Amino acid sequence: MQLTGHQIKQVIDFMGGDFETDVTIEHLPERRADSPDGEVVLEAGLYIWCTDYPDEGAVLLQEVDPDTVGDPSDYPAQDQPSGAAA
Repeated sequence: MQLTGHQIKQVIDFMGGDFETDVTIEHLPERRADSPDGEVVLEAGLYIWCTDYPDEGAVLLQEVDPDTVGDPSDYPAQDQPSGAAA
């Protein structure tokens, strides 16, 4: 399993400073509601929850901090050096 630095920070934040807490991290698939529109009720990804209290809920570990990620148009296009494979 690989975690980004941001995901590690989320794990620490989730634990709330109680490093005696056991947590489970697991990749869960996307789940859809049993409704005509098939609404997504659970996004696929890595989730963390307290091992002893799984019914208390889980948190999706985001790969990056969405508050710090800019729109791709914010970044200038990079020219490929000649001879570089695209």
